[in-house]
Amino acid sequence: MAAGDVEVNLTTPIAKRGALFDGVDDVLVISDDATVHDIWDGGASLALWIFPLSTGGAGQGRMLEKRHLFYITQEAGGNCNLKLETTWSGNKGIWTTTGRPVTMNAWNRIMLTYNSDNTVNDPIMYVNGTVAPITEDTAPTGTRSSDAGSDWNIGNNPAKSRDFDGTIGDYTVWSRILSVSEVSQDAGNTKITSNLLLHLPLIDDYTDSVGSNNGTNDGSRLGIFENAVAVAISDARTTANDQYIIATGKGGQIISTIIEE
Repeated sequence: MAAGDVEVNLTTPIAKRGALFDGVDDVLVISDDATVHDIWDGGASLALWIFPLSTGGAGQGRMLEKRHLFYITQEAGGNCNLKLETTWSGNKGIWTTTGRPVTMNAWNRIMLTYNSDNTVNDPIMYVNGTVAPITEDTAPTGTRSSDAGSDWNIGNNPAKSRDFDGTIGDYTVWSRILSVSEVSQDAGNTKITSNLLLHLPLIDDYTDSVGSNNGTNDGSRLGIFENAVAVAISDARTTANDQYIIATGKGGQIISTIIEE
């Protein structure tokens, strides 16, 4: 192609946008704030899109660390599990999915709902709108430990040793437990706006669209990172200054337009 030429590529509707974490030392941090202290008290929900390339640092790539931990783990045969660890004054509460419901090298909509008001409460984990069976590895005892004073880490732990390897997008938190019907709607890209507590679209920047809990980025990159689209764009660029425009077609296809200098 000559300088100034425009190439238009049409793909099937499988690309999503998000923050790419390098699996080494990238992290996105939301500073500690009273509005996001102990969100699981009374019940809350967390949802995010993930495109995992591996299970990351020590096989525990973080989706959330704020005293309590939520991460992917136990990769085998192209799939992996989800694990939640909550800190209590006695034993930790630890739950793991069974059957490895998360698909590697593909987009998965992850939803976690949990109420920490009682030790007998179990979390519910969903993958693409479907409940994933879980095992209670350790039952919590005592009283729930507060996460006040701890930053909210996405994509890594504070020591940068539990890195997420892949892309995280549309990171959303509600201050209530979503119903099964709402979880299904969310997985189908219908926005649930009631009781939104935090929303990082991770499209153009790292800002919170519903409040002031903006993320501070250390290393991750925003863009389209689904393999087919990202590789096609990368291969078509001839200089670092080439630009591309992404649009959604009528049938949901992704149209990528490359403008060469």
